[in-house]
Amino acid sequence: MEAALPITSGATTENAIGDFEHFFRQHYPQILALCQRILGNPAEAEEAATEAFLQLHRDQRNIHSPLAWLKRCAITRALDRLRRSQRRRFHENLFTKQPPPSPAEPTTHEELTQVRKILAAIPKRDAELLLARAEGFTYQEIATQQKLNPASVGKLISRAEAHFKQRYEALYGKR
Repeated sequence: MEAALPITSGATTENAIGDFEHFFRQHYPQILALCQRILGNPAEAEEAATEAFLQLHRDQRNIHSPLAWLKRCAITRALDRLRRSQRRRFHENLFTKQPPPSPAEPTTHEELTQVRKILAAIPKRDAELLLARAEGFTYQEIATQQKLNPASVGKLISRAEAHFKQRYEALYGKR
């Protein structure tokens, strides 16, 4: 059962603030971990998680499923930051000679970097679907998050996986 923000029009300001603080304390570690897995940078992850909570605080009266909404918002914020960072690095590299990455870097770091590049390159909805599925969301939760028909979630995830695989193979070859 999802935790709701029990804020109604009759709630006092003190109760509303307390409810939100409780919700924040309860879910911040999970949202932060989600953002860290996407971004790989603790400072950027904290910013994305905080932005998601701030947006929830602003819009909470219009949200029926706050935790699902918050997770989707956090994924979106993290992907936006990831894309921005990659664009910035691309433009910086145009004007500076950067040595190629060392082949001695650990494979796991290299693979994470590759996955992040692919997630930043594929359509946003595909990346959101793949990340939600990787986080263990059920099809029903994904449908709620993405405002989709639950019956179409499996097919959309399959398409997203195909886009990911196609882009991965185009950039890095078959594995």
